Amino acid sequence: MRKAFYAAVLLSIVLSPLHPLLTFASDERSEEPVIRVSGSAEDDFMPDTAIVVIAVETTAETVKEAGAQNNVKADRVVAVLKKSLGEGDTLKTSSYNVQPVYEYDTVRKRSVLAGYTVLNQVTVRTKKVKEAGGLIDAAVMAGANRVEGLRFVVSDYSPLCEGVLKTASRRAIEEAGIVAASFGVKLKGVKEISPACSIEGERPVYRYAGKEAKAAEAPAPIEAGAVKISADVTAVFYIGDGGAGWAGGAGGVGGK
Repeated sequence: MRKAFYAAVLLSIVLSPLHPLLTFASDERSEEPVIRVSGSAEDDFMPDTAIVVIAVETTAETVKEAGAQNNVKADRVVAVLKKSLGEGDTLKTSSYNVQPVYEYDTVRKRSVLAGYTVLNQVTVRTKKVKEAGGLIDAAVMAGANRVEGLRFVVSDYSPLCEGVLKTASRRAIEEAGIVAASFGVKLKGVKEISPACSIEGERPVYRYAGKEAKAAEAPAPIEAGAVKISADVTAVFYIGDGGAGWAGGAGGVGGK
């Protein structure tokens, strides 16, 4: 996994009676000097879940006819998809729409009702990440004519965010200790902490082969890519001259 860490350190300084480089705020407790640091970290993780959205769209002169055609095709698609599901995988109808279709009548110089379109959309959530391409191809061969979406995710981000946040926090503390020591002061405690964790997934590209696709053809090549998780921790530390420093100090947070 690729790892990148960086930290930006901002030191607020003004003259004070205790030390020529200490900052004093106006409120009561923060009349103690402070330094502000920002620690960041990011890491890449392989996704463990594929989310595929597939639809069947049919158009006919009447709602009844369009719906009947759609039901036949959708039932075939759902049956094929269910055969591909593994333990813990899910399939559900995520949308069902009926829309009128209008065409412009050049004789009457206006749009007239030409029929109806029925769209039946299903969403598959599967742990078979490497088989996503084959699943889509099977659905297309069964009658699906729209691939609405495909994305790869991590099913539980919590422990991953926790790990990256710890790294960012440790980095911020280490930088605070380094800067404080450089100015001959010690960390005395924490005034503020602002953590944030963000997730950025990579979307694969799938090219629909259309009706020309053949069952004998190999599954569409789809690469899941990596999911990037980033963390930022901004912290404000009290600092002071000599004496016992803060226990957190530059030693990190709870190990490596």
